[in-house]
Amino acid sequence: HHPPRRRLGAPDEGEALLAPAAAETEEWVRGVLGTLVVVFVLMGFAHIELPQRFAANRFVGFGMGGLTGLSGGLTGGFGATLAMYLLACRLDKDRFVWVIGVMMFLGVIVLTVSLIAAGSFKVDQLAGTIAVLVPSWVGLTVGGFVRKKVSQRVFRNTAMTALLIMGVSLVVSAVR
Repeated sequence: HHPPRRRLGAPDEGEALLAPAAAETEEWVRGVLGTLVVVFVLMGFAHIELPQRFAANRFVGFGMGGLTGLSGGLTGGFGATLAMYLLACRLDKDRFVWVIGVMMFLGVIVLTVSLIAAGSFKVDQLAGTIAVLVPSWVGLTVGGFVRKKVSQRVFRNTAMTALLIMGVSLVVSAVR
């Protein structure tokens, strides 16, 4: 006699018991990540920054890649840690956007494959996923024109402000 087969990704009783703990862990991770983001931005605006040679060190990059993957795996959001690292490396605005774009693209591919493997990606979600490509492309195109017109300093301050909003949002969502 074999135990009944369950659909991949379907919760069992043990997973249902762990769900509250998992939700608390995710809230905790969001709160810590949000706090780190806010501190990073405030330090940046106060001109207290890591030396560029430290931020650009390959071991630091490897560690930040791991932290980005961990935060992405726990919360589904990996943009904050990636943006902090790239801002610490002081990349010029075009390279910053290029690296973010490539990393987000790769991250979405890995996430999609993982969701499909877990049985959590439904066919009806595909239409919505494809539908967001056109407005995303339009936004990237318009953003590219605007980016050409602003200085590196204005770009960095705008990116830092967006990161601050993201960090505050993470903290607020964690304490609700």
